[in-house]
Amino acid sequence: MFICSRHNLDIENHLRDLPHVRIEARDNAQDIENYVRQQLTVRIQDKRLLRGKVSSELRKHIEEVILRDANGM
Repeated sequence: MFICSRHNLDIENHLRDLPHVRIEARDNAQDIENYVRQQLTVRIQDKRLLRGKVSSELRKHIEEVILRDANGM
C-alpha cells in the first residue's frame, strides 16, 4: 500500500499499472466539518477557548474561517 498526500505525476506514472484508489480532499469535507464543530463545542464548554466566553456569532465566525481555510485538510 502506498499513500501520498499530494498528486505526483512521476509516482503516478511509475505505479499506473497497479490498482489504486484516489481520494480527494473534498471527499472528507463532512468529516472535517463535524470534527471542527465538535472540537469547538468541547473547547468552549471546557473553557479552553476564550475562557468559554464565545458568543454564537463569534463561534459561527471561527467555524467559518477554520472550514474555509482548511481546504479539505
